[in-house]
Amino acid sequence: MGQRARKRLRRRPAAAGITGASAGGHLAALTVVTAEPGVQVKAAGIFFPPTDFVKWGDGPPSYDRIGALFFTGGVKGKTEQEINEAARKMSPVFNIKPGLPPFLIFHGDADPLVPLQQSQELVEALNKAGDAAELIVKPGGAHPWPTIAEEVAKMADWFDKNL
Repeated sequence: MGQRARKRLRRRPAAAGITGASAGGHLAALTVVTAEPGVQVKAAGIFFPPTDFVKWGDGPPSYDRIGALFFTGGVKGKTEQEINEAARKMSPVFNIKPGLPPFLIFHGDADPLVPLQQSQELVEALNKAGDAAELIVKPGGAHPWPTIAEEVAKMADWFDKNL
């Protein structure tokens, strides 16, 4: 968080932003899109977040691998409908609504763990709902990348402007 944002927070504690990377980015996005009325998150800045557990890159994710995110004990014994409903509930892209705070998302185009499509879908869904969202793609960026401190500084400046 930038110096101006910290000064503002001292004056206006309700003007809080949320941030996270990878799984933390998923949780930050899910927190914002499923927040109850009155939650005071004013901006979301995230890095390479998983956002769609129904479609992962060019196909579905491996539910055997990530099923514990949806059910205690994984997906064994669960129907396809139960798995799909749980995956949608845990996917920020399926929980978008108008009136969300602005999002800034950074994602590398060479990420071997979380496909760029995940951030692209989130930004598309937010914009379709009329919410402000920007995706900055880091050419050659993996998960993360060596110069990520530069993007963290950009995000801090963005938080300064949006909080």
